[in-house]
Amino acid sequence: MVESEYAKAVFDLAKEENKIEVFTNCFNAVIDTKTKEFSDILVSPFIHKEEKKRILSKVYHSLDETFLHFLYVLIDHNRFDKVNDIYKEYEKLVLKDNNILRVKLISIDLIKPKRLKEFKETLLNKYPNMKIEIINEINPNLIGGVQILMDDASIDASIKGTLDKIRGTL
Repeated sequence: MVESEYAKAVFDLAKEENKIEVFTNCFNAVIDTKTKEFSDILVSPFIHKEEKKRILSKVYHSLDETFLHFLYVLIDHNRFDKVNDIYKEYEKLVLKDNNILRVKLISIDLIKPKRLKEFKETLLNKYPNMKIEIINEINPNLIGGVQILMDDASIDASIKGTLDKIRGTL
């Protein structure tokens, strides 16, 4: 996956220059300001790459210079459209480097703090050398239960997921 390769390269550079947080902020600035129209300009085959770089340098003039050059590399290789996916992979590398396990719990309602604490303690027993970060997201389309997402693994313990499994076996 090409996004992983770019993410690894930019992560290694950020680590080497002690700019992991700076690059994270730069990624967020790009993603927060990137509109469909702006992206269309930066991926258009009808606009010369040097012009795209000039546009980037004007729009993102306050970003870290090294990170801006990373964006130029994306332009040179026609990969600017992958910047969101590259950031997701970069973020995984940052979490791994900091021994952070991010767990997303998706439920119909907010999970009570006592239950979150119990879940965190269970995870700490299973992953004693990790810092556990739990995010509780609401999905009103769930009938009940919970979906658990961590790293690239997922557990669907929702009622809808269980019903879908049963339906699949019939």
